[in-house]
Amino acid sequence: MEDNMKKIYYGDNIVTMENKLYTQAVLIDNNKISATGDYNDIIKLKDKDTIVTDLGQKCLMPSFIDSHSHITALAQTSLTADLSNAKNYDDIINILKDFKNKNNLSNNDYLIGFGYDHNFLEEKTHPTKEILDKASIEIPILITHKSGHMGVTNSLGLKLLNIDENTKDPDGGKIGRFSGTNTPNGYLEETAFTNNSKKLDNFSMDKIIKAMKKAERVYLSYGITTAQDGITREKEFEILKTMSKRNKLDIDVVSYIDIKIIKYIRKT
Repeated sequence: MEDNMKKIYYGDNIVTMENKLYTQAVLIDNNKISATGDYNDIIKLKDKDTIVTDLGQKCLMPSFIDSHSHITALAQTSLTADLSNAKNYDDIINILKDFKNKNNLSNNDYLIGFGYDHNFLEEKTHPTKEILDKASIEIPILITHKSGHMGVTNSLGLKLLNIDENTKDPDGGKIGRFSGTNTPNGYLEETAFTNNSKKLDNFSMDKIIKAMKKAERVYLSYGITTAQDGITREKEFEILKTMSKRNKLDIDVVSYIDIKIIKYIRKT
């Protein structure tokens, strides 16, 4: 009931973002701003159930605009195993195994983890494909570093990506290799990672949209109504385009298109 009640907020720091930048009071009716103006005028609009709040020295403004983030990445991360608290390789293995079992992942799925940081692991280095193989050799695994610029895949992941000892490092990227050999160890950095990571997930559009709705609620909980998508590739573009067509976006999204997909976008 309280959500639908009239609410009046008043104070000296109410910013409207309109031509008249400041106002003394705001009336919220049925969860919408229905009036702004001088306190004496707005207070006359209250009824016996209206909630009146003195803002004191606090500032009230319509919303915040996110300066930099990746809303589609946040959504997709919510579909992955959280590795941020992993202290060593064993933790990573156990977290991945638990996630696989709890989510009933089959051999047709992909097991994705996010948020490990080699700097805070006891081993002080990135795990290898052999470590991830201990979590599973039957399902492709990809774990992403907390920076989002690098990650590690297991043996099956490398096979699906067609990465072997004959694969050259891409421009701007690096394929990790076992010392003294050309054999890939599972580590992928920058373009070697970013160009391949999107190939190792098969989340359905409906599943991603549900995750996007949760991501929107995170932004809205902080008063952010305009979010950024820091780099929008084909997959992210399709997510945002589909949500827009289905009228599923509750917030505005500023999309920074990857220049490599300009031709793709023009075709669509």
